[in-house]
Amino acid sequence: MAASPVSSMTSSSLAAVLLCAAAVAFFSGADAKTTSAEVDLVTKTCVDIMRHDWEWLSDNEKFCESRLRTDKKRSAAAKHPRDLALIAMDLAQRAVADADAKVAAVLRSGAGRRSKDTALTLRHCRLDYASAASAIPVCRAMVEGYNKQQLVPNDYFDCAHRLRIDTTQCWFRIIVTPDVEKLLLKEVDEARKRIELVGAMLEEMLGIVVNDHEPPRWI
Repeated sequence: MAASPVSSMTSSSLAAVLLCAAAVAFFSGADAKTTSAEVDLVTKTCVDIMRHDWEWLSDNEKFCESRLRTDKKRSAAAKHPRDLALIAMDLAQRAVADADAKVAAVLRSGAGRRSKDTALTLRHCRLDYASAASAIPVCRAMVEGYNKQQLVPNDYFDCAHRLRIDTTQCWFRIIVTPDVEKLLLKEVDEARKRIELVGAMLEEMLGIVVNDHEPPRWI
């Protein structure tokens, strides 16, 4: 028996709907993959640093993503870990400036005059941050020129090490100085962690893992 016109129309309509649905699903999937590829460098890189022995830095993967994504435009446009290293350098520069400003404010306010030792601690912190602030632009220029002139890896790692010592020294001074620890720990710890992020991004940029990220031996 021949199919009725209504049945034939229904079958044809159903086939058309299914084809349209398949096409939509295909292109939606392609769009999702494209979007994922565009934004995945930050996620991938931050996951990768977990393999680099940064475990002692608490919440490092979450910290890594949240900080890098504060620069939404540049992090979304990043194509190479070098781009993320430059973002990390700029974030570190701001954090060091913020921490130094807070230390200076506490020193001026008189909180640091509770004892001569506390005042001396704050002054040493300012020296630490002055050293870091002067080194960051030099290190950044080296990273910026990475595509044109690649230096030996130790040149980059020496920069990261110098910054790390400066910011970790102040962090350690503050955590053992109860007079000002509560006033300064937030800014001082942020500066320290952002410098650690610089070191991690340099490893990703160079494709070299340094297996000793323990705190400096004197801590």
